[in-house]
Amino acid sequence: CFFFFFQAEDGIRDFCLSRGLGDVYKRQVWNNPLRFSIVSGLGEVFNFIGKCSITFISTLIGFAVVTNFEYYRSKLTSPIFPTIAFFLLSYIVSNLSLIHI
Repeated sequence: CFFFFFQAEDGIRDFCLSRGLGDVYKRQVWNNPLRFSIVSGLGEVFNFIGKCSITFISTLIGFAVVTNFEYYRSKLTSPIFPTIAFFLLSYIVSNLSLIHI
């Protein structure tokens, strides 16, 4: 039984000697600024959608817990303050969990 291992290549063929992967990526950014800005912009959009989703779903779950369980419903006069607290806490957590690298 024989196993063959092939090294993956990125398809860049030029005469400039590379000083490592960082040099290759820098050249790709400078050679394709429009593509890089589009991909970066899409990344920001998906990042924002992820933060909004985490915040909205966590707030909705907190509101459902506060309004549907008798223990919390009997102790609270209004679910507005706990809902605002859930919103702020989940917004902070969503910003911490999606830190840019």
